[in-house]
Amino acid sequence: MMVSSRKKHYNPKFKWLRNKKFIPIDLPDFQEKPSREKMRTRLKELGVLPPRFWKRRPMTITTTSTIVNPYEPPPGDGKSSIIPKVGSTCIVDKVKEQKDYMLAKRQITNYDSNFNTKVFPQEAHDIYVKAHTILMKNDPEELSEYVTESAIMEMMSGIKNKTLRWKFIESLEPPKIVQMSVAPVIQESNLFGQVTVRFHTKQASTMLAIYDRFGRLFYGSETIAKDVLEYVVFEKHIVNEYGTWRLHAKIIPEWMPSREPMPKTTIVEKIEDMDEDVEDEVLYEDDYKSYAEEDSMQKVPQTTAQ
Repeated sequence: MMVSSRKKHYNPKFKWLRNKKFIPIDLPDFQEKPSREKMRTRLKELGVLPPRFWKRRPMTITTTSTIVNPYEPPPGDGKSSIIPKVGSTCIVDKVKEQKDYMLAKRQITNYDSNFNTKVFPQEAHDIYVKAHTILMKNDPEELSEYVTESAIMEMMSGIKNKTLRWKFIESLEPPKIVQMSVAPVIQESNLFGQVTVRFHTKQASTMLAIYDRFGRLFYGSETIAKDVLEYVVFEKHIVNEYGTWRLHAKIIPEWMPSREPMPKTTIVEKIEDMDEDVEDEVLYEDDYKSYAEEDSMQKVPQTTAQ
């Protein structure tokens, strides 16, 4: 006898295949915040590796990252005074500094026969002016010819989203070498030479102005100049036959007064404007209520004739 209400397939041969069509899905609960252990277990089930922190940093072997022997400028240097300056260092320290100076000079001249302490201050001055002139163009590739890799990062970060205007006219005193030092890096034969040069510029000789991204004056002035006393460190990979002297760092003494803080270009909302907006909102609500009352009074109920 045939039954018309049969619910099973007439051929149960492929029953297990039809059963495989349905895949159970484990839906996560997005409202629940999983714990750290649950997340770790879930990632292991999915075969996802844990995140790795990138600890590698760019490294260069053509320059050092620090000043080998920082020069300590005497207090009050660059200021005229009637009272004679008395040296605070003893004779032993002066003799030691002179010995280190002569030893570094001998090591530099052994690798660089063209190095001359009488000519180098003018060469350093040209490098200093050329580097700051290229800095206005914001070109790091061309700047790398006159500035070391460690100094480029500091110089470029200081003018990010800004416009630099710089001009040099003349110096108050000729530049002079105040300290020289040589230090090995990684190996004893890999030597780097550093020379600290003192620059003292004349008043109205250096003009520096920085503009922000909106074109407003951020620091300095293009017309008003100030006296500038700087101790600039130049570095060279002396064991490299094709190495050149480049600007490496600037020494800022502790006794030097700090610069004026740079003003921030932000918009400050006025409190008066905010009060006016609140009053307008209150008046608008009162007018709306009065209009609603008048409208309800004007309406007359309609009656239907029987």
